[in-house]
Order: sequence, then structure tokens, then C-alpha cells
Amino acid sequence: MKLLIIITTLLLCFSISAKADATFIIDGVKVDIKKEGECFYLMTAGKEKQQLKCIDDNLESDIVIQDFNFDGYKDIAITNYLGMVNNIFHVFLYDHMNAIFKELKFADSKTPTSACEDLYNLSIRLDDLSLVSSCRSGPVWYYDTYRYNTQGELWLYKTTEYQIQNSEIDTFPLYEHTFNQKGEKLDTVAIDFDGKKILWSVTSEKAFLYSSPEKTSKTKAYLIHNDKVEILEQKDDWIKIRFASRKGPLVRWLYLPEAIAKS
Repeated sequence: MKLLIIITTLLLCFSISAKADATFIIDGVKVDIKKEGECFYLMTAGKEKQQLKCIDDNLESDIVIQDFNFDGYKDIAITNYLGMVNNIFHVFLYDHMNAIFKELKFADSKTPTSACEDLYNLSIRLDDLSLVSSCRSGPVWYYDTYRYNTQGELWLYKTTEYQIQNSEIDTFPLYEHTFNQKGEKLDTVAIDFDGKKILWSVTSEKAFLYSSPEKTSKTKAYLIHNDKVEILEQKDDWIKIRFASRKGPLVRWLYLPEAIAKS
């Protein structure tokens, strides 16, 4: 998550921003954005003044000019700080076919719930053409990753969730969920607080595998010291794991008191 904050900062440094006004050229036309009272307006020669967004004037606001949908044209974001670290982005995409700016839309509202709900501290990932929204709640940073559908709407690709676990041995509280464009969950995996997938090592000499989080489901198979696994889920002292085998990735359960070496 620290990396996300750094990326966001760098992107904003290389975009055009101002506290109240901004001017830029798009398709050879001069575009002015001005703040009047609590509202930001878009002014283009030969067109009526367009209201973009009205915000709380008591909070710090900004204008960011950046290509947010990877089409090569500059878009507009009106930002507003809600608290010390959460900077909300209201994005308006340039429709070059009609030479107008339209507010960025989300795909079907029935899609999974995002961690941040709105777009915060927005950063752009060129490697997979996605937008990353990151927000802080309490001591934890969360993030949502979005992609565009063919209609130019955002759909939720990845999100994070904090789960309170009941274990005195070890806990894996932060998870990343991955979805397809239909909103169907494809995967869930435990991550650390920097957003990296956890590869957990068995520390006991031998840890038997279970088919479910119950002692009666014990199998004959086992893992040994230093075998590495991904964490998919935790239920108290049980963890659902995925690990490499000769048959390909396998999913089983481990009982933490057996998998962790006793000190």
C-alpha cells in the first residue's frame, strides 16, 4: 500500500493541478476550469459554461488534468480532501467524438461492494490499464482496482477486506478479492499491509492436511518444514491454503497448532 501512495504522488506531480483554476488545450481548443464559490465550471470557446462539481468549500480542493481512461486525451478530476489522507476524485472523461466532458460512470451497481466505495487517491496503472483507488480507515489502508468495460464504464476487478480473526496463534486479517466483469468472485488470497500476497511457511516438522476445518476431516497427506502456501481463508485456528503439487495447485486446510513449531 505504501507503493500505491508513492505512485499517486508521482502521478499528481506530473499532471496539471491548481487550487482553483486550470487551463489546457485539447483537440486544439483552449479549455478553462474556474472555481466560483463552491462549484467548478468548465468554459470552452463557443459553448455554454458547464458545471462540473460543487464541493465543500471548507475542505481543500484541487484540479487534476490527466488521461484517466487510456485513450490519449486529457480528462479532468476535481479532488476534495476528506480528512487528512483521503482525497476523493470526481472524474470527467473527454468524449472526443462529441468534444464534451462526461462524468465517469460505474458499471452495474449490482457488482461487488468496493472497500473505499468512491474513488480516493486515484492512481493509474499503465501495465494493465487499470485505476487504483486507495483509502485509509483506522490504521489500515484499503484499495480497489478498477478496469473499463467496452462502454467506458468502470467495473471492480479487485478489492480488499479486513477480517477480525479469533486466534491466539496467528492471524491473517487482510484479504484481496478478485472478480470477473460479471461480478463473480474468481479468487481470494491473504495479503500483507503493503498489498503483497502472503507466502506462508510451515514451521513445524510435519503438518497434516484436512479437507475441511474439522479434526475429523484429517487426511494422510501432509506438508513439511518450510513448505510454502498461500492463505485463502481463516476460521479461528484453521487456515484454508493453496499450494503447489505434482497434480497442480491443491486447496486444503491446515490446523495452525500443528503447522507452527512450538517454541
